Amino acid sequence: MKRSTFFRTTALGALGLGMQPSFAAAPFFQGTSTAQWMANLRAALFVKHRTAAKFSPNNFSRQVALKNAFLEQHNFKTENIPFCFAGIQENFGFYPVLQRSAATGTTEMLLPVFYRDSTGAWKHQKTLNGFQLEALCRAANALSANQVPLYKLLLPVSTGTDAPNKFHTLEGSVTITSMLKAGKVQTRCMVTGSKGILFEETFVSSHGLS
Repeated sequence: MKRSTFFRTTALGALGLGMQPSFAAAPFFQGTSTAQWMANLRAALFVKHRTAAKFSPNNFSRQVALKNAFLEQHNFKTENIPFCFAGIQENFGFYPVLQRSAATGTTEMLLPVFYRDSTGAWKHQKTLNGFQLEALCRAANALSANQVPLYKLLLPVSTGTDAPNKFHTLEGSVTITSMLKAGKVQTRCMVTGSKGILFEETFVSSHGLS
């Protein structure tokens, strides 16, 4: 992994994207498993695909437009695909945004996540990167038999006091820490529920950084 990539992603985190500072953007090579992780997470969360929110659609569109305007300043673009909504009442909404580099042939993906509260208002909670997406997919696979719906365990609900590498969920919290060691990214993921730790794993990320 080039040190320039590491410092560039650190800088993106400092811009307030709501991501883990050390890996604010997650570059991946075309053809890697990142798209599959996205598909796996959608399947695990039993998402609904819609071109607009079923509930409070105008408010959702405004919040998305605000987030996209910010991301576009950093050359991230939305794809012409439906939004993903999770939860019985579809309280969570998310979608991928991409930044393609013709010079390096790589693509970076981020996943802005929104939540609709009891008043019907949508609000951006956190923007996940590819390292976090990979970790959440591994957690989702391990917790597939859990009685608590996975969207309550894995999707972020901001409390305003979350640490950069940790976010709260409806039923607990998720901590994902990525460290650069000897040219490889080592990621530790811990999912906590109401009764304690449900999942904990440290692994070498299969992301290919440029």
